[in-house]
Amino acid sequence: MVEIDIGHVLRPKEGENSCGDSILVHCFPQIIRLAVIDGLGHGPEAAQAAAEAKKTLTSTETLGGQELISQCHNKLMGTRGAVVGVVDLDKSQNMWRGISLGNISIAFYGQEHYLPATNGGIVGYNLPTRLVSWSRPYSPGQILIMHSDGIHNLAGLGELLAPTGGLGKAQAQHLAESIAVGYGKIEDDLAILVAK
Repeated sequence: MVEIDIGHVLRPKEGENSCGDSILVHCFPQIIRLAVIDGLGHGPEAAQAAAEAKKTLTSTETLGGQELISQCHNKLMGTRGAVVGVVDLDKSQNMWRGISLGNISIAFYGQEHYLPATNGGIVGYNLPTRLVSWSRPYSPGQILIMHSDGIHNLAGLGELLAPTGGLGKAQAQHLAESIAVGYGKIEDDLAILVAK
C-alpha cells in the first residue's frame, strides 16, 4: 500500500483577507486526490469559484481527469472561473494520473524530472475541445510539486531536490514552506502542495 507525506502552504495576496487559491487533499478508498485551484483574480469571488471546484472534485472517485474537468466546468459557469490541476494517486495500481488546465504547474522531481502536459483554457469559462490527461508509475523517492502562479518559476529546484540534495530529504511540509518563502509572490494569492 502506498503512503505519502503531504505538505502545503496557502495564503492570500498581501492586503487581502480571502484567498482565491485553494488546495485539496482528499482520500477516497482507492485514490488520494490532490489539487491546486486558482480562482481568477483575488478576493471573495475568486475564493467562491475555487471553493465550488474543490467541492466538485470531492464528489466522486470514479470519474477520470477529463470527466472531472468537464464536471467542474459545468459547476463553475456563472462564477469567475478557475484554473485547476488535479493529480490522483491510485493506491491499488501504484499510478499517478492527472490533468491540468491553465497555469497550474505540476512537476515531478527526484530520480528523474517530469513535467506533465497541460491544457489551455479556464474552467467555467472556456474549455479546449480536446483535453489531454497523463499517467505515470508511482515510485518511492518521487517528489510531486503542484503550485499556482503565486510561485515564481522554480528554475534550479531540481538540483536541490535530487536524492543527494539537502531539500530532497526534507519532510513535505518543510519543503512546501521553504518554496513558498523562497519563490512566493506577495502580489498574488499563493498555493503550493508537495507530496513525496
